Amino acid sequence: MKKIKLLYISGYSNLWAKNANLTNVLYMTDALSQRCKYAKLVLFVPLKQLGNIKGHLKKIDPELDVDVLSIPYINIKGIYLLFDLISVSISIWYSLKGYTIYTRNCRFARFFYFFRSSINIEIHDFSASTKKCVSICRKSNFFVISNSLKKELHRNAAGRRSVLLPDAAKLSASEFLPEYKDDIVYVGSDNPGKGVRQISRLAEVMPHRRFIVVGHVKDKFERNNVIFLGHRQKAFVAAILRSARLLIAPYEKKVGDNAGNDITKYMSPLKLFEYMASEKPFIISRSEFSEEIVTEDVHCLMAEAENIEEWVHKIDLMYESQDLSEQLARNAFRLYNEFYTWEKRALTVLNQI
Repeated sequence: MKKIKLLYISGYSNLWAKNANLTNVLYMTDALSQRCKYAKLVLFVPLKQLGNIKGHLKKIDPELDVDVLSIPYINIKGIYLLFDLISVSISIWYSLKGYTIYTRNCRFARFFYFFRSSINIEIHDFSASTKKCVSICRKSNFFVISNSLKKELHRNAAGRRSVLLPDAAKLSASEFLPEYKDDIVYVGSDNPGKGVRQISRLAEVMPHRRFIVVGHVKDKFERNNVIFLGHRQKAFVAAILRSARLLIAPYEKKVGDNAGNDITKYMSPLKLFEYMASEKPFIISRSEFSEEIVTEDVHCLMAEAENIEEWVHKIDLMYESQDLSEQLARNAFRLYNEFYTWEKRALTVLNQI
C-alpha cells in the first residue's frame, strides 16, 4: 500500500464548515495517509485560515494529520464551478506524477473523466448530479455508502464497478464531563428529519429527563430541560458522548441533507458510528439504514421514527436497566471496532485501487 500516491478531491465544504462532509474528508484522508506513500486533500480554505491550516486542524482534532492543498474560499457566485475547474487542473498535474485520483465530488469527476477514466468516486446520494456522474464515468470505481445506494446504482447503470463503503468514526482523546453523566445527548444538526423536532416532543412529555443537543441548530426552541451547546470541536463531542447516560438518534421518516435532497434510503450516518465508538448505550429510529448497520436488541434499542410513546418506553428501559445498557454498548463498540473505523474504511478503498 505504501507505494500508492493518492489525491483526494473533496466536495464543497471548507475548513470552517460545520457539517459531516468536512468530518468525512478529513478523517478519511488522515486514515489514507497512514497507508499511502502520499495522500493529499484538495479542500476549500477561507482566506483568513490560509496561513494557519495546520493550527485549525489541531483545533478540530489534535490527532488529525492531513496534507491540505488549499483552494481559497470566497462566498461569491460561481465559486463551486471554479473549485471544480481548478481541481481538474491540479488532478491532471498530479496524475502525471503518478497519483491516483479519489473524490466525492460528482461534477468534478465528470469533468476529469474526459482527461482520464481511471478515477475513484465515492457517492453519498443519488441526486441528479450523481446520476449524470454514473452515466458518464462508465469505467470508474464507485464506492457507495449503503446497500440501498448500491442497488440504486445498478438499477440505473448495470455493469458499473461498485464497492460498499459505509461511513466510519473516530473519537479523539477526551476527558470525562461529570456534569452530563445523567443526561440524554443528541449530536447532529437540525436538517429536516435529523431528529431535533423529535427531541422537542420528547422533552415535553419527559420533564424529569434532561436533553443535551450538540451541533449547529438554527431554530432553537424553549424547554427548561433542553440545553443547546451549539457546534463544538471533535474533542468536546468525544467527551460528551463518553460522559452521557444515554445517546439518541430520533430520525424522522424522511431525512434531508444540506442541499435539500431526500437521503432517507441512502444514509450511512456518521452519528451512528460515533455513538458506537463511544461505548455508551443508544437508541436509534428503526429504519432501513439503521438496520443495515446495527441489530436491534443486540447493539442498541430501536423505536419507530415518530412513535413518541415507544421512544419514552425505550428511554425509561435504558435508565432502569444498567446491565442492559452496558451489554448493548459493549456489543456496539465491538462491532464498530471490527468494521467501522476510518482505518478499515481506508483499507477497503486501497485494496480496490
